[in-house]
Amino acid sequence: MLNHYWQLIQKNNLFGLRDDTRIGVIRTVKPVLAEDEQLPVWANASRHALVQQVSATMLQLTTPLLDDPSEVVAYLRAGLSRVWAALPENGKLPVFTAGLENNQRIRIVLPEVLFERLYTAENFQGNGPDYVTYRNQIYDLVTDGLITQLPLLTYLFAASPAKNGRAFWPAPDQERQLVQKVSDPDHLARTLALDVAVELDPYAASGVTEQMLNFLIDSCWFALSQPAIPLPAAAEVRLHS
Repeated sequence: MLNHYWQLIQKNNLFGLRDDTRIGVIRTVKPVLAEDEQLPVWANASRHALVQQVSATMLQLTTPLLDDPSEVVAYLRAGLSRVWAALPENGKLPVFTAGLENNQRIRIVLPEVLFERLYTAENFQGNGPDYVTYRNQIYDLVTDGLITQLPLLTYLFAASPAKNGRAFWPAPDQERQLVQKVSDPDHLARTLALDVAVELDPYAASGVTEQMLNFLIDSCWFALSQPAIPLPAAAEVRLHS
């Protein structure tokens, strides 16, 4: 059964807006150095710089939000190359996710025109929710949909192999931490984007592939087509699968 939003997307031929979905990568890196070595001080040109030093031992790489995953990966590789070039001779970059030290978040922004066209198509005539509430409801649906798809994402793209023949299922108290809504700093009640925590891919030089980013975009749009399933119910289904 298709949900209401997807019916409007089909009726108004909005699926082409999928290609306007923007995506980016935020990578936290703690280089491995010898005991007597320190991370060189990184000059921060601006808060929009590709590489920022967030502590004495950690760096953060933030790509632009783009609608072309291949360009996002190219930016990430460029940032990692800068880090490699600045490391001491025996410095290394970890290839596996490790807590808060080496991790990455994929930031996804659905096209604003999608919300605008859907809100107009609703024709609420003053009897529906305001625009911000409406677009937040759509982001809520996509958030829950991504959470239910996390095990598949982990199985397909992450370093963690299937355990006992099954993909890794995050514990219920972890799920909300893995997909988080990002608020607009100028309008805190407005959801600006979604951040999805994804393990580093040790087989990709950049730790993430174009295929993974495209899969995440497709997963967002797939979530738009599915009926809303309460997360406790989804967790119960997974428990007995």
